[in-house]
Amino acid sequence: MNKNYLSKYSGVILFRGILAILFGLIALFWTGLTIKTIVVLFAIYASLSGIIMIIGSFSAKDHHEKWWIYLLNGILGIIIGVLIFVWPAITVLTLIYFVAIWAVIAGIMELIVGFSTKGEVIGKWLLSTVGAISLIVGITILFFPIISLEFIVWVIGVYALIFGISLTMFSFQIKK
Repeated sequence: MNKNYLSKYSGVILFRGILAILFGLIALFWTGLTIKTIVVLFAIYASLSGIIMIIGSFSAKDHHEKWWIYLLNGILGIIIGVLIFVWPAITVLTLIYFVAIWAVIAGIMELIVGFSTKGEVIGKWLLSTVGAISLIVGITILFFPIISLEFIVWVIGVYALIFGISLTMFSFQIKK
């Protein structure tokens, strides 16, 4: 994958980063929201992020041998989003596990793409960093699911904010 190809999709990456930043800020500064609102916000974010990843995967099909990872990540995001919408009475623990499992799988996929990209690609380290952060957050939530809801919302907010900032920085780097 080369810089010229990536620069074509910097807008999509930027949009995805901005969505994550907005979700993170809402989770951090509006912690008084009810769990239903957090669930709905997360479902919207996961679904939109999944749609963006699927669109990006089809665009990357001709230029990147690991395009299917983007497709799987997008499908996973949509499945998680739809499950949360269809199952509005979801328990806090189930939401926590959905977030954790999604973060672990997304982190692994992002690490695979980050480390398998050949050559010197601008921003490769950012994608690998996002993958590592996703994996660490997901594993942490899986091992400590019964901590206070406010802390979980805070962890999810910080994760989304770091993820969004990293994607935004990556989009600006490839745009140059």
